[in-house]
Amino acid sequence: MLQNAGPSFMGGANPECEDPKAPDDLRDIHGFHAIEIPDWIWWLLGLAIAAALGYWIYQRFIKKPPPIVLTKFQQVVRDLAGLDVEMDTKEFYLMLTEITRSYFEEELGVPALDRTIDELMPALKAHESIHTSQALLIKDIFERADLAKFAKAEVGLEDKKRDQSATITLITEINTAREIKLAAERARLEALSFEQKGDEE
Repeated sequence: MLQNAGPSFMGGANPECEDPKAPDDLRDIHGFHAIEIPDWIWWLLGLAIAAALGYWIYQRFIKKPPPIVLTKFQQVVRDLAGLDVEMDTKEFYLMLTEITRSYFEEELGVPALDRTIDELMPALKAHESIHTSQALLIKDIFERADLAKFAKAEVGLEDKKRDQSATITLITEINTAREIKLAAERARLEALSFEQKGDEE
């Protein structure tokens, strides 16, 4: 017959094994407490999102790109290319010559707006950026323009296109020569300035 040899561990915890000095949180573990986020944090987050969205909308739909600033040469080429060869002949040549004269006056320093082509020719031929052949071609176009403006001469569409294209080519070639001379002059002045600084040191 079996006898009860000691305390049984089947019936639950032995109260004699509990440490009365153990902290309550070690003997009684409760669930996690939810962290409360203050309302002002939610307001701040909402404002940040609204600001970011507003900035994106401004950049995408409202902000205007900076205006493109054209040089005088670019303006002249644009205006010449934009002339409609089917417009009235007198009006076409009036605009073509006025645009070209404005380039001569503003970029080359040649008084051209109030001069006839005969008065303008010596200054064109003397300019360092214009070859004699180019000056003669300008004279040919301007004389045809004078006939259209003052003698009411009719000029065909093909002749208008040819004069338009030739004028753009002339202005482009003259401007290129001018830019090359200006760049060479800048390089010369920079080299001279560098030499002067070297002498002073």
